[in-house]
Amino acid sequence: MEQVGCGRIWGGNKNTDLDLCTNTLETSVRSIACNSGNGGDFYYYSVCGEGTLSRIILGDVVGHGDEVSHISRWVYDLIKKNINKLEGNNILSDLNDEIQKRGLDAMTTAVVIGYYTGDHNFYFSYAGHYPALIRRKGEKEWWTAYIDANYDNPNLPLGIRKNIPYDQCHIPLSSGDCIFIYTDGIIEATNAENQMYNVESLIACLDAIPENDPQIIKNAVFNDLNKFCNGRMEHDDVTAIVVKIH
Repeated sequence: MEQVGCGRIWGGNKNTDLDLCTNTLETSVRSIACNSGNGGDFYYYSVCGEGTLSRIILGDVVGHGDEVSHISRWVYDLIKKNINKLEGNNILSDLNDEIQKRGLDAMTTAVVIGYYTGDHNFYFSYAGHYPALIRRKGEKEWWTAYIDANYDNPNLPLGIRKNIPYDQCHIPLSSGDCIFIYTDGIIEATNAENQMYNVESLIACLDAIPENDPQIIKNAVFNDLNKFCNGRMEHDDVTAIVVKIH
């Protein structure tokens, strides 16, 4: 298991299947590009200088190749700039300004999550992305971490227009609680009858997993997805990240 230490940033947009940990989180990530080693999904982990704030960013870019590489580098720079700051939604705001300059060809959805040991809260922000799923230790069912906004058209995908407001919410989580984030390649996977896997199938799969173990959860989801698709995983880039609080 790879250790992401204090002040460090790890990630990119390549195919990967890896287990990582920080001093507060145990995580497992798998990312599969549909047509090459560098896909349209990007993922980053960071730990602040004091080791009290661990952050994960997962995004899905419309394009591939150089377009994604540019955005991935911007994300890295913004994470570095904000690595010691609790406000993950500011990363989305700054990234939106950069992507908006390039037009809709670079439109991106993203989720930013973090865990801060100072208050034992899980922080989350979305930009047009499917929300995180959560299961507390000892529970069977997973539930969705929604954001309630008080204005029109909040948290839109990155690159649509300038000055989009991005919220950050938080909830308390404890040791043993789990978080699941993913890109739409999972729920939009289709079978031979052109039926989509969908969110309901994903949650049913997650609910059937008896324990909060990131590697077991990740492998079970991909096994179920492969079974549903009969091994055909060429429709889109697919990424899932499972996080467990130490």
